[in-house]
Amino acid sequence: PAPDGWTRSDWLRVLDPGLSAGAAKDVVTVAQAIREPGWRDLAKRVVALEVTVAAAAAIIEFTDRVGPVADPADLAAAVTDLTTQAATLHRAQLGAIVRHYTATIRPPRDRDRLEEKCRGARALFFGQPARNGMVRLTGMLDPEAAATIKAAVDALSAPAPLTDEHGTVIEA
Repeated sequence: PAPDGWTRSDWLRVLDPGLSAGAAKDVVTVAQAIREPGWRDLAKRVVALEVTVAAAAAIIEFTDRVGPVADPADLAAAVTDLTTQAATLHRAQLGAIVRHYTATIRPPRDRDRLEEKCRGARALFFGQPARNGMVRLTGMLDPEAAATIKAAVDALSAPAPLTDEHGTVIEA
């Protein structure tokens, strides 16, 4: 964890003020993922400067997004192709291929298994409070859970008019 309640990305930006928020997020994404055995090839390519951190982060984020609901063989083939091509493509080109795979990768053939994987992939994470008290939420929800959370957040975040002690709305 980053010190003083900072997010890892914010902490990196304190250490290197020239680092953009997106670049810091990419560094954190890659640093967390490459410790896993499944990312050895990608990690080697990043360390050898064959693949940029930004490209590696795009591949990892693609896998995080579609992995829970994708056919494992299709996903493995897509990741291998993306990892191989990442060394020779510009970020925009890699992004186009990621979008293509995102749109075309097939879910598992068994619909019940797909729904079970979607439910199993649900997660909601609360970040550490920032210095100003704000808390970052990130998550992945199935459509039903997302609708429930959205309805609750929308109700809580709607602007409330100023009222006096009698409940009368005060004109601005």
